[in-house]
Amino acid sequence: MTINPKDNYVAVVNTTAGSFTMDLFASQDPVAVNNFVFLSNQHFYDGDKFFRVLPSFVIQTGDPYNDGTGGPGYTWPAELPVPFPYQPGIVAMAVSDNNPNTNGSQFFICTGPESVDLNKEGMRIL
Repeated sequence: MTINPKDNYVAVVNTTAGSFTMDLFASQDPVAVNNFVFLSNQHFYDGDKFFRVLPSFVIQTGDPYNDGTGGPGYTWPAELPVPFPYQPGIVAMAVSDNNPNTNGSQFFICTGPESVDLNKEGMRIL
């Protein structure tokens, strides 16, 4: 494992529109944080674009093809449950077709009031 699961981490994301930081809670989701840190250290995310931009909902990135179809070539099961509800500012792994076992490299950031709709019954927090 690249990280210490007992620690929390901060990622600095540099974009063409500026930089922002993300808190990464390794104690809550150690495999996802380890994967993000590993891929970041390998420069996997360098040059990625936010291919899904819905300002009142989410922005999504982490795909080398920049179209929502790519990933690192592997997946892992989601670590559930996660104690944080979806709301603006929350970062979460993106999954394919609501399948919690398809974590890879894509992630999204809740950006607006519509992101709380992800908390409805039937949605799984990752």
